Amino acid sequence: MPARLGAGPAIYDWFDGPDHGAISPAWAHHGVAITDAGDVVAFDAETADVLIFGFNGELIGRWPSGLTEAHGITVVADKDGECLWIADPGQTMRPVSPGQYEAISVGQHGRVVKFSLDGSILRELAVPPIQIYDRQRYSPTAVVADGGVVGGIGRIWVADGYGQNLVHVFDSEGRHVGVLPGSFDCPHGLLFDRRRTEPELYVADRENGRIQVYSVDGEFRRTVGKGQLKRPSAMATSKDLLIVAELEARLAVFNLDDEFVCYLDGDELAPQRSGWPNTVAADGRTVRPELAPGRFNSPHGLAGDANGNIVVAEWLIGGRLIRLSHR
Repeated sequence: MPARLGAGPAIYDWFDGPDHGAISPAWAHHGVAITDAGDVVAFDAETADVLIFGFNGELIGRWPSGLTEAHGITVVADKDGECLWIADPGQTMRPVSPGQYEAISVGQHGRVVKFSLDGSILRELAVPPIQIYDRQRYSPTAVVADGGVVGGIGRIWVADGYGQNLVHVFDSEGRHVGVLPGSFDCPHGLLFDRRRTEPELYVADRENGRIQVYSVDGEFRRTVGKGQLKRPSAMATSKDLLIVAELEARLAVFNLDDEFVCYLDGDELAPQRSGWPNTVAADGRTVRPELAPGRFNSPHGLAGDANGNIVVAEWLIGGRLIRLSHR
């Protein structure tokens, strides 16, 4: 029997996802997305290939991205059809010897690139034309887009979570039109939320332990989860529920009124482990930890499908994909 998590309207069965990199020495730090067909889009941290898995976990697509890291992945339908936007901060953990890693930056700035589902580059957003990027790094962690196909306005939002703590707004042609008001400390994840009549933009303000909500026109609306969230990193919807990935080993669930419902608990001791999100071997090497079904270690990326099911991507050597089936 699969492990069961949650309470009330938020009950899920845990299934291990595709074993897409557990034998790899690469330190996975990517997002995840789900297409309209229910296929799961992930990333191979060692080869920098985008991976597409079918419903049963079989690998049905693989292509080179030319990116450093697919930190944030989102699916959007627009005039180009169903496409992927990927935010690449241009930073990664590189293995320098067995069990030894170093953080590196690639290029002067990170990138935000739009791909077809078969890997063709359709567009790349320019570095936002504001003065701070003349001297400081642009390191985008998330991107979402309103394709404008169903009554939308065709905007693109990019969170510079590892750079200057700004959320940028672009129009449908990729022109920079401004930044969201307010203050962020690592705006790590974005969600374009369509659960209500009027769509809204949710921003995971990770190091402030909260979510900030905006109208599509950039007006600040409210704060969600203050005092209930710790290091929120990504968000997805499951039917009428909001699911929040908290980097430190759990998911949080909120209802349509942004009221807290429950935690989908993981291993609360994991973040206290030496070397977390990995572990330290007896000889001092940083290695992948033992992972148990039903116990989160480091939820980083999150995506939901039309049936309320969730896929979680974890941050650690080799990565881990988890499928939560909504009951």
